[in-house]
This record gives sequence, C-alpha cells and structure tokens, in this order.
Amino acid sequence: MTFLVVLFSLAQEISTEDVSSSSESMCARVIERVAPSVVSLRVEREKEEARRSTGGFGSMMDGGVFRNRPANSPVSGIILSPDGWIITSHFNVKGTVRSIRVTLHDGRTVPAELKGFDANYDVALLKVAATDLPVLEKLPLTSLKTGQMVVALGRAPDGKTPTLNPGIVSAPWRLSGRGIQIDARLNYGNAGGPVVDRLGRWIGIACKVDTKYSGSYGQNSGVGFVVTWDKLEGLLPDLQKGKSVGEARQAFLGIQPNVESEVAGVEIEIVQPASAAEKAGIRSGDVLIEFDGKPVQNFDGLRSLILAKAPGDKVTIKLRRNDEEMTVEAELGWKPGE
Repeated sequence: MTFLVVLFSLAQEISTEDVSSSSESMCARVIERVAPSVVSLRVEREKEEARRSTGGFGSMMDGGVFRNRPANSPVSGIILSPDGWIITSHFNVKGTVRSIRVTLHDGRTVPAELKGFDANYDVALLKVAATDLPVLEKLPLTSLKTGQMVVALGRAPDGKTPTLNPGIVSAPWRLSGRGIQIDARLNYGNAGGPVVDRLGRWIGIACKVDTKYSGSYGQNSGVGFVVTWDKLEGLLPDLQKGKSVGEARQAFLGIQPNVESEVAGVEIEIVQPASAAEKAGIRSGDVLIEFDGKPVQNFDGLRSLILAKAPGDKVTIKLRRNDEEMTVEAELGWKPGE
C-alpha cells in the first residue's frame, strides 16, 4: 500500500512539473508571437491637469488608483495595421493631451496623432508614420468559451520589456454585447494592450478599467473587460474619420412595452416624446419584430440589442402595424439623465 502511495505521489509531482513547464513554454511562445505588435505610449497632458491627477490617499479613496495615476506614466496599445494604425483604451488618452509618443518593439520612438475615440467602447485610435509593422492573427470569436485560457499583454515602464498576465474567460458576453469578461489581472500598464488566446491569436483589447473601487480593492479585483476585435473593426471607419465620443452613454430608443401583451415581438404601449422612436414614426400599438436585422421575441431581448449600440447609431426597425409590416430607420439617442 505504501509503495502505491509513493508511486501516486511521484506521478502527481511529475504531472505538476510537466504542467508548470508546459505553462512556461506557452507563455514564452505567446510573448514571442505577440510582443512585436504591442507598443508603449507616453501621453503628455497639460501641466495643471497633471498636478490634479496625481492625488493622494484621500483622492485614491474617492477615485481609485487608476484615476489618480501620474498623468504621464506609460501605457500600452496594439498595432492594427502595417501602415501605422494603433488602438488603445480611451482611458489612456482622455484629458487635455499635448502629445503622444509611441515606442515600437524595435526601440524606435515616433510621434502619434490621436485620430478619434469612443468612450462607450473605451477605445481610441492613433496614427503613426511607419510601415511594415507586425499585425496579430485574429481568433475566430465563435470559439470563445467560458474557462478558456487568455493572456493580457502590455509594456513595462521602460517601453521595451513586455508584460504578461494570464487568466481565463469568466463570461463571453459582457458590456452589453461589446466584449467579454476575464480574470487576468489588469492594471494601468496593460490597459489598452491586447488580450490573446494561448496561441497568441488576438481576442481584443483590455479596457473598462475600474476607477470606482480600485482605491479600496486594488488595481484589479479579478474582474477585467475586453472589447473584442470585431467590435473594434466596426468602429474603425468612423474613428479614422475623426469621430470623438467623450462620454460613455447608453443608447436609448424611447419606448415602453405593453407588459400584458402576448404577441410575438414587443407591443409598444408608450412612445416617449422627442425620443428616437417618435422621430422615426413609431406609434403606440405597433409591434416591434426586428431590430437592425435581428429578430425580437421579447422586451429583454430588445433591450440587449439596444444596449449593444451607442448613441448616434442608425438602426433599421421592422414593425407590424395592424396587419401590415413596415420598416423605419431610427437614430438612437441616449438615456435621459445621463
């Protein structure tokens, strides 16, 4: 019996060593494949704003360490295209920015232009004068699963050394459908950097860092968020044209459902005055059956589809009015009181 116990213990020890070795090899491969596409950003802001943002212990408690970091500390971004488009978190560049300098993986430091940003997605787009830059392979997002291993990467303060924080996918549907939740420990060094799978394939960027609770619970409480690459690609044309949304607001259509209705879809009881719905010609009694190409079965489903959009987005809505179907276009507003 003792002999069997010893054998079992040795098997466990060997297995643990193998797992550790395999994990180290995986991390090394990820860094080798991904690090060339990760950049370091140094954002210089107005001096007055820099003084306000340094804060102290009291300001940490009301804003968190993310909000009160030194204004000019380096942050991370990811190369989107070989011709110099770079994306990062809007959190990294918000405020009165005087200049942004990007350090590439080969040590070159070049000036960057802030082209556009969208606080609803917490993303910002930069452009540098460079060519032949390395770009990551994308992960097919339909393969994402809860429990899947992921890695968040960034650049250390020296701008040269890559950083790596492993974790798992905690939930594949968060941020109203804009992204996913992970438990990799995010901080202001890797916010705006890429999150990849164990093969180094790109999932999205680390974003939506915690400023509300980080003063009490630290820089990360095991809950991090990632805006996925498909959502970023959808934003890219507008950001390249200079679209700038500085406040995160929820999209709003402006209807209330008839909760007693049993029809398929959403029967509308109230259309709020001056709302996107009223401007689109939607009326009380209409039944909303499709929102931007997606079928609607109930109000909860409709609400999820609306929240996946941003204020200002134009959507097509299919309605049933009496016995006829019709399609209208609405430009979404934002939730009153925001």
